[in-house]
Amino acid sequence: MTTLGHSFVPPSVPAGGLRYHGMAPLISYLYQLKLIKAQAAHQTAVFKSAITFARSEGYYTCSRNISCYKSIN
Repeated sequence: MTTLGHSFVPPSVPAGGLRYHGMAPLISYLYQLKLIKAQAAHQTAVFKSAITFARSEGYYTCSRNISCYKSIN
């Protein structure tokens, strides 16, 4: 499994409630094969994308999934 390393210390301010700092083994494997790539986005931009998605599609999924909405913009 890929993680941010044993020396990583998250900031004291919670980042949208997510506290898990690793990837599932299958995701790690796909990343190593370069079939997927990592992408960073600012929290505010992610939330705006989630609002846009909810308004256009008429529903909102789990808050842990909203990073996907920014990726498909």
